[in-house]
Formats: sequence, structure tokens, C-alpha cells
Amino acid sequence: MGNKEDKSGLQMLLKVTPDNRALIEEALRMRCAGYLDRVKAQLLKYTIFEVDAHKNEVKKINAALNLEIEQRKLSERRLSESEARFRDFAEIASDWLWECDGDLILTFVSENCARFFKGRQEDFVGRHLFDVEFQPGVPVRCGLSEEQQAVLLAGRAFRSVEYRFVDANGAERYLELTAKPLYTPKGRRDGYRGSAHDVTWRRQAEERNLYLANHDGLTGLPVFRLVEDRAQIAFTLAARHGDKVAVLFIDLDNFKTINDVHGHQSGDLVLQTTAQRLNSLVRASDTVGRIGGDEFIAIISDVREKAALDGLLEKFVRQVSQPINLGGPVAAVGVSVGASFFPEDGETLKTLMEKADQAMYRVKSSGKNGFCYYTA
Repeated sequence: MGNKEDKSGLQMLLKVTPDNRALIEEALRMRCAGYLDRVKAQLLKYTIFEVDAHKNEVKKINAALNLEIEQRKLSERRLSESEARFRDFAEIASDWLWECDGDLILTFVSENCARFFKGRQEDFVGRHLFDVEFQPGVPVRCGLSEEQQAVLLAGRAFRSVEYRFVDANGAERYLELTAKPLYTPKGRRDGYRGSAHDVTWRRQAEERNLYLANHDGLTGLPVFRLVEDRAQIAFTLAARHGDKVAVLFIDLDNFKTINDVHGHQSGDLVLQTTAQRLNSLVRASDTVGRIGGDEFIAIISDVREKAALDGLLEKFVRQVSQPINLGGPVAAVGVSVGASFFPEDGETLKTLMEKADQAMYRVKSSGKNGFCYYTA
């Protein structure tokens, strides 16, 4: 059908005179050109619309990317500031910061910690938490109790654990550690992160206070409270092994005259000298203490027989009565010693002291400067 119409149209065009045919062909060309222009305009319109649509989409993507970049820069800046803040705090903090892995191998120590031990941070990383060398080639001895080691091995948090070590100079020092365990995302223990600080000064102060509480400030001898504790230990051991313990009550003769004639400073010197002489005559397992004034007490353990004590008591009398140089003048004091024995004369220190005191007064009444055993 279409072919027939095309053919009839062509036949009619052939019948037109050449002059008119040219006009008709020109008209057809113009009509087709207008149609093509309209088609081109439509195509251009839709293309521009698509380009604009894509451009808007690209703008949205670019805006999202720019926002993400800004947020990432902000996060990086905050992270950098946080790291700088951490470094500053770690640097100026009195506590040291440290971190170790699950095998207690150090992975980080703060610079102030390394500086304290006169090393570099890299000198510590890779070493065991309790097996470091604070100076190359010089091992450090340290100690944790079994209970503390159990806490570490179990991966539990701990606070204020004292850690003793001997530094490269041979000095005993103490650190106090606090830490929390680290875990992997799957919940497996992965080490510790904690802090530490040197508490040697505090430990020394505590030991000093304990010493002062239990020792006489003038002579350095144990006070009665410490003597009592040591006496109880000696009594317990003696009862277990069937031995005797001697309790000696010691009183200086003519000490008041020293104070009156030469003054209390000279009297203090006499007391200090007497304490040194008495203490030099006993064993490390024995105890010499000062009760007060010019009175002393001695606990002598592992005594088999009374006669075995005679030699020591004779040395007491002989050494204490030696002249003492008072910085010019020379003075001499005597000593009266009374002795009682655990367990035959009593089983408490109070009872044994009373009986030793009675024996001592017998010496005083019989001329002083000697010793006497308690007798009922």
C-alpha cells in the first residue's frame, strides 16, 4: 500500500513541468529542513535537561565528598590534638605510663619513666615488665609476691601494687603500679595499660616511723613494746625445743651522780655508750632494750644451763664499768644485773621481769656492780 502511494506520488511529480518541478522540490526540501530543525531543537532541549540533571547530581556528590573530607580533616585534627595532649600530660605527670602485651612484654613507656631510669623509651620496649635492665648489661632484681603474680597471670585489674626492685646502683627502691587489662575485640586478654610512680620515699618514711616507734630515740635500742614481742617469740621457740630463756634486768650504778655533776648531756653520752657496750656482747638472736632512765633489759635465748650465762654476765659488768670519756672529764658507772629464767621462774615477761628485778636489788644491797640469779 505504501509502495503504491510512493509510486503514484513519484509519477505525479514526473508529470509536472521541469520549471514547476524545481519549485516543488525546493518546497519539499524546506519543509523537511524545518522538520529536522524541530527535531534537533527537541533533542537539544532534552540533552540540556539531562546535562543539567547530571550536573546537579554531581554537585550533590561533590558536596557530600567535601563534607566528608572536612569531617575527616576535623577528626584528624582532633586526633592530633588528643595525641599532643596525651604527650603533654604524660610528660608533665608525676606518674609514669606504660603498656604491655599479653606476655607482659612492654610495648610503651612514657618518656618521664625512661628519663627517671636514665634511659631511652626504646631501651624498655620489648622487655618484660618485671625483667628489665635500667642500664645496658646491668640486670635489675625485682620481686612480686605470689599473690601479686597470680593477679597478673589471671589478667585481673589491680591497684596500688608495690613492686620492689634493686636498681643498677644496688639501691633498693619501690614502685607502686596500677593497671587495667586490655582485651581484643573477641574478648581475649591482650595485656595491660597502667601507671606507676616511685614510692621509695614513702616506704622509707614508713620504715623510719616504724623504727622510731619501736626504738629508743637516744640509744637506738628497742623499746619495751618491741622487746615484749621478741620475748614472746623466744618463749615460744624455747618451749618447743625444751630450752631456757634468760631475762636480765640491768640498772646502772651511780648514774644520778653523773647527771648531777657533769650535766644531762654527759648523762646521755653514758647511756649511749652503755647501750653500745651491752649490744656488742650479745648475739643477733638476742635482744637488748631500754626500759627508761638508766634501766635496760636483755632477752637471751637458747640457754641450756644457768652456768652457761655466767660468762656473759661477767662481761656485762666488766665492760659497762669501764671509764667513759665525757669530752674532757672521765667518768665510770657500775652495773647491777638480775636474772630470771623461762620457764622455771615464770612463763610471762611481766613475771620474769619482776623476779629479775628482785635479783637485781639483791646486787644493789650487797655492794652493787655485779649479777645475781633469782631464787625463791
